[in-house]
Amino acid sequence: MSGTLYLEKISRYDRPAEPVSVSIPLARGRLEDPAGLTIRDDQGRALPVQRHVLATWDDGSVKWMQVHLQPDLPGNSDATLTLDVGQATGDPQPERVVTITEREGAIDVDTGPLRFTVAADAFWPVRDLVLDGQPLFGAQPFGGFALSLGGEALSTAGAAVALEVLEAGPLRVVIEARGKHRRADGTGYIDLRGRVTAYAGKPYIEIEHQFVHAEEAGELALESLEVAFRPKVSGQPHVALGQGYYQTGIEESDESVEMLLDAETMLYQSNEHFVDCFYGDFWADWRDARGGLAISIHQAHQNFPKALRADREGIVCSLYPQSVDPAPTMRGMGKTHRILLHVHGPDTPLNDISVRSLQFQLPDVPNLPRAWYRENNPWVETFFPEQL
Repeated sequence: MSGTLYLEKISRYDRPAEPVSVSIPLARGRLEDPAGLTIRDDQGRALPVQRHVLATWDDGSVKWMQVHLQPDLPGNSDATLTLDVGQATGDPQPERVVTITEREGAIDVDTGPLRFTVAADAFWPVRDLVLDGQPLFGAQPFGGFALSLGGEALSTAGAAVALEVLEAGPLRVVIEARGKHRRADGTGYIDLRGRVTAYAGKPYIEIEHQFVHAEEAGELALESLEVAFRPKVSGQPHVALGQGYYQTGIEESDESVEMLLDAETMLYQSNEHFVDCFYGDFWADWRDARGGLAISIHQAHQNFPKALRADREGIVCSLYPQSVDPAPTMRGMGKTHRILLHVHGPDTPLNDISVRSLQFQLPDVPNLPRAWYRENNPWVETFFPEQL
């Protein structure tokens, strides 16, 4: 059986080896061996893939499969890949792979250009960053996520977590951290879930932070949430901030740049953007003579308030700024934030930083045709009938 995976035109930039993911339903009995699913490019060449079976039918055959791949995607154009289901023929080896090394109290990740460590002593979230063989920023440039909830000052620093490898490569690694935020006295309070995702051949890391209010209080006020990047400085730092909706405006400085996205900002600039699924871009960059790091907040405008500040000492990423009114958090509620950490050389153009941030905001997602869902319906109901 064959089908297509369609990627619409969303960017004017070429994206070589762009990480994309898609979940594919399969009819009962159609695929017994996950390796029998193959994806080919427009030249008919099989692509390296990383498979993850999400669900099976009662006969053991695959019902849902998540597939990660890295096709070359052209700028200003769409792309179509071919999906084949049949006998396993063996996957081609990817040119670059991401690997992990598990040791006592830590997991080391190597994407090729970037190496870093996820430690179990705290959700920093990462430490010991090495780009192209050169250590950057000092051993521990992040201080964890600082959360103020219900008048309690909490942190993921000093809060031991349980680490679990959810995906181990070769194209994508996902590491999950679970535990509690910690008070100043070391006691645990407010559930924590973190995720770290890295890709083969890429110098950037996706980070998730989630807190869940599962304590006795019926309501707690969210007062602030931030993560700070405080690197060891080598030479004169230079900072920049990118923000925009029709296009990204970039402000540079040798001193500081900052911006707050709050309700007033939204009322001023976004009366015609409220219904947009993609709004714009929001990132801050810090660099010195050795290298740099950019932090991008996922869909910051849609999830305001947010703030970024970059100065000579580093970057403060405010996922809930202290300067705005507290937000009520009912028992059972949680909130997940995603940020992108883009590690780069000292001379990387700011436009390249902005392009990667835009991809983080609106990634390429392959689409299956309606006919595939009709023929491989995983649901009881028929959502894609022949005729409406």
